[in-house]
Amino acid sequence: CLTRRDLWLGAALGHVSERVLAWRGAAAIRETVGAWLDLQLSRTSEPEFAAGFAQGCPWPSAEPEDYLQREVSFAGGVALVGIRFLGGRPDFRFVDLLAHTAGDDPEALARACAAGLQGCAPFAPLAVRVRQPTGRFVDPPGWRVEVDQHFLAGRLDELAELAELAARDLVVPRLTLAPTSPAEAEAFTAAAYAAWAEQDPQLAAKVSASTSSELSACHESGRLDFLLVEGERVGVIGVERSHDAELEGYLVEEEVIALPFRGRGIAAQAQGLVAIALAPSAPSALLFGTIDAANRASLRTAERAGRERVGAYRFFFPPA
Repeated sequence: CLTRRDLWLGAALGHVSERVLAWRGAAAIRETVGAWLDLQLSRTSEPEFAAGFAQGCPWPSAEPEDYLQREVSFAGGVALVGIRFLGGRPDFRFVDLLAHTAGDDPEALARACAAGLQGCAPFAPLAVRVRQPTGRFVDPPGWRVEVDQHFLAGRLDELAELAELAARDLVVPRLTLAPTSPAEAEAFTAAAYAAWAEQDPQLAAKVSASTSSELSACHESGRLDFLLVEGERVGVIGVERSHDAELEGYLVEEEVIALPFRGRGIAAQAQGLVAIALAPSAPSALLFGTIDAANRASLRTAERAGRERVGAYRFFFPPA
């Protein structure tokens, strides 16, 4: 007899990228997706989660229990959903469709999205966000679609091999990594993001510098380095040991290049150096992260380093 958790786990596993499945194997993916799912299910009945969320993102017509994630039913299936505030701001509220049994049926997905909006009605959400594997995007008919973020990943051993091959034909000054402290990294990134905001305020409004706690996590569990060109600090890269559903390995938490040094291939080279440093101890781990769909430069950088698009967060806006 299938438990409720078995139902949700089967639904979540049905939306795993074939590429990630080939990299990690079914057993490993089942374990990390199960851990991710247990966290999401705990948030359906955890008062502390609801209270903290309500305090951080207050909404006038909502009670604390409205912030709990919940199961909603639709014709032919069920979905696990939760309310979200983009960037923690109240001007864009959306429903996260965390897991669903609609499969790849567009009509069923439309019903699941509609049920999610209804389940989070006290917040008057504007859209539904769904995580889908690249190559298997499904659009609910009649709904407007926008890509929010892409997931990009690559196996460390494969990325390290690519980086070593690329190093033989370098056309940019040789880059080196220099371990640094969270405080030094935070000061550098703050200045770099401030300069970036002046040049591209629209994109800078969607992409923010890592917090001190995030940089500390990189320092403690992964790597946190200055990028040096001929001894000069030109950027920062930070990765932390992490997992996100089917993705497990090292999350690219921060990578920023000072404005005068952008466009020289430094960021892609930096990801390769990180892969070379980490691969000996964790060759099958992934280097992964999300990149805003509007940040074309970072998308090109990740792909030049060998990372591949394995999924995306996609916003679905209901028919007018």
